Amino acid sequence: MLFKHEISLGEALCGKIVEVPTFDGRELAVPVTQVVAPGDSKTVRGEGILGADLIICFSIKFPATLTMEQKKGLKGILDV
Repeated sequence: MLFKHEISLGEALCGKIVEVPTFDGRELAVPVTQVVAPGDSKTVRGEGILGADLIICFSIKFPATLTMEQKKGLKGILDV
């Protein structure tokens, strides 16, 4: 089973708990602790349809604009 989930750039870098609805009415809280790159996915074993794997496919929402101060801060953090 595929579940598409959009996360912010900050969440992609710092982590997030993804809430995933299941077909049996449960809601899974899936921790995403690794850095997520564009096109990455996470597999949750046995949580898909009929015990198949659930695959969470991520898309990353990048900010449309950044101020010069934000860019300067990011450059310092990311060592650019």
